[in-house]
Amino acid sequence: MKFNILYLSISLSILFSMTACKSPEEQLKAADDGARNIISEKSDFVTRFDKEDVDIVLRNLEEIAEMDKQAIIDEREDAGVLHLSVDDALRLAIANNHSYKRNQEDLYLACLSLSDERHRFDFLFDDVTEATMRRDVNREQVGAASNRLSVSKLLSAGGTVTAGILNGISEFYTGDSRRTINSLLSFNLVQPLMRGYGSEIVKEQLTQTERNVIYEMRSFSRFQVNFSLELIERYYNLLGTQDQVKNEYNNYERLVVSRIRAENLAVDRRPEFEVDQTRQDELQARNRYILAVDRYRSELEDFKLFVGITPNYRITLDEGSLEKLRNQKYGILELDEETAYKTALLNRMDFLNELDQFDDSRRKINVAVNDLGADFDFLADFSLGNANDDNIAKFNFKDWQGGVGVRIDWPLDRLNERNQLRSQVISFERQLRSLESAVDNIRTDLKDRIRSLEASRKTIDIQKIAIELAERRVESANILLEAGRATTRDLLEAQSAFVTAKNNYTTSLISYYLSRLDLMQDMGVLDLEQGELKEGMELAFVKAPEIEELITPNQVFLD
Repeated sequence: MKFNILYLSISLSILFSMTACKSPEEQLKAADDGARNIISEKSDFVTRFDKEDVDIVLRNLEEIAEMDKQAIIDEREDAGVLHLSVDDALRLAIANNHSYKRNQEDLYLACLSLSDERHRFDFLFDDVTEATMRRDVNREQVGAASNRLSVSKLLSAGGTVTAGILNGISEFYTGDSRRTINSLLSFNLVQPLMRGYGSEIVKEQLTQTERNVIYEMRSFSRFQVNFSLELIERYYNLLGTQDQVKNEYNNYERLVVSRIRAENLAVDRRPEFEVDQTRQDELQARNRYILAVDRYRSELEDFKLFVGITPNYRITLDEGSLEKLRNQKYGILELDEETAYKTALLNRMDFLNELDQFDDSRRKINVAVNDLGADFDFLADFSLGNANDDNIAKFNFKDWQGGVGVRIDWPLDRLNERNQLRSQVISFERQLRSLESAVDNIRTDLKDRIRSLEASRKTIDIQKIAIELAERRVESANILLEAGRATTRDLLEAQSAFVTAKNNYTTSLISYYLSRLDLMQDMGVLDLEQGELKEGMELAFVKAPEIEELITPNQVFLD
């Protein structure tokens, strides 16, 4: 029949569309695969980025539909007991912490934006099938069916080319019963020659989106390490608070013993007011212990929330981690500020972003300058219809329509574009200042980190000696008190100095360890691999002298 070709065209179009369409789950999987491919592709351009660390686990639509609000609430009621080492806590936090997941998702969303932008430069197909039945004012009834298939392409020079074919059929059911069929081949080209011309201008948005993915990967890589450092800081501070709880309790028990002894001695050997002194110090120690327990429990609950486990869980920490810090050797750092600074400029992810964003801001000025020009476009079109109404597959190539021309939109009103240019220049100035500040801040931060590390090391040595002296002082006070050659106040002061020295020693150990990690992070030489913090370089230390000379105030002020 005459219309078999049209019917076949429409049928093939419908079949093609049905096979091209994917289920929502298939679409989500395709989006996931695309994002992972982009991460894999860009990971070659980002140093110290392990794409295996970005395991974005997302629920499917069926799981989302079946989720119940009450079930979520009930799930948070889970309870249990967990013994966590610092590495266990870090892996658990990576799997559960909401902030960590959000940063993962930010990277994922940047990949989706890049996928969208790349798609603009693909061959874009459009296939529309339409069927209608109409009745006009003359009571004529007309049935019509059409199919339009087109493909368009954005060219790197800024032009847009579109080609398409339209098939249609109309059938009149009343009046003069008849059928008409038509077919049309078309081709259009619009190519800017001034404003909007050139690969750098046309692909600016694509270029920026490509770079944004790299920025997100660098930011996420640095976030991973900062996140790990925060977890480690919370873990060791919690261990330190736990140690203070023990120290305060032991001090309280010692004061109870001292009070009982003072009461016994007050019968015939010591004055009554010394009993009141011991009672007063015992009450103060009792209160310090209660406050230490409250502080520990508060820090513990915050730690659970950070790790991402429900408050109902009971957790225990690895006290061996603190013991390892006590057994370490602490020497003078063999690292000068200039070496640390140059290492940071080569390795800091945030600084590498600053450098590239400086290039971005300068590149956007050229785009803004291009927008000030006139719209001068080259136009071309071509169309070819079927030769007669009997055969839509037969075209008369001598009977074609088409033309070429130019279209000019003179730049009479470019106020918005002028303001955009000035805005981009201001943005460049800001980025320049941001880069200058980043350089200065890195140098300043490194100086502070090195000084902090050295101060923590010296504090450790001082507190170790303070503990030994305080312990001997307590022993001497006890002996002298028994011999009647010391007062109860001497013993109480010695015991107070002892517990203070022990608490300060634990604090200084933790401070030194965290300062060392902070220094390495500011140099950009810490990595997170499979849930464990790795040091990208070894810091060298030399043994400190037994007695170190203090620098004078004048030396401090002239440094």
